[in-house]
Amino acid sequence: MGRPKNDDRPDPRFEPVADYDLDDWLEFDFAEYFEAVQEGRISRGTNEEHTHMVLRCFAIWGGASPAYVLEELRQRMENVLGGDAWSFAFPLPGRPGPTPKEILPRSTLDLAQLGAAVVRLLTEDDTLTISAAQERVSEETGEDLRKVQRGWKYVRDELKIPPGKRPAKNP
Repeated sequence: MGRPKNDDRPDPRFEPVADYDLDDWLEFDFAEYFEAVQEGRISRGTNEEHTHMVLRCFAIWGGASPAYVLEELRQRMENVLGGDAWSFAFPLPGRPGPTPKEILPRSTLDLAQLGAAVVRLLTEDDTLTISAAQERVSEETGEDLRKVQRGWKYVRDELKIPPGKRPAKNP
């Protein structure tokens, strides 16, 4: 099965995705483009297009790229290391965007998980008060009680549960 061992045809798995000519990119004046963007003389275009320009410039020129490109890449990499999804930090044309879970910053995702744990306890045990559920989640996770309370408030607001009310049980 498969291709003969000495087949000279190009492998279709490695066909170029973008329809550009490398010579065009080598002649493109990235420094002038990024200067014009910084000064507001031209628009960045969509975020995907701008990201493509930043990555293309770095791929061609590496460390000799304009300082603006290197700084933007540094900031985006810090965002990835801080918990952002790659597809959120580096959106590209023709690629799927981040899922809603990937868009939430790590700190908000942590709060949502703590709040969800409080909701779970409240829906499992009708006798448990909101405060007791928060204290139990704090003990179980080792998180500060105030952080758990912020998580409960975040989830309560997202689910539109009135203050002081319990979440509805799932049918």
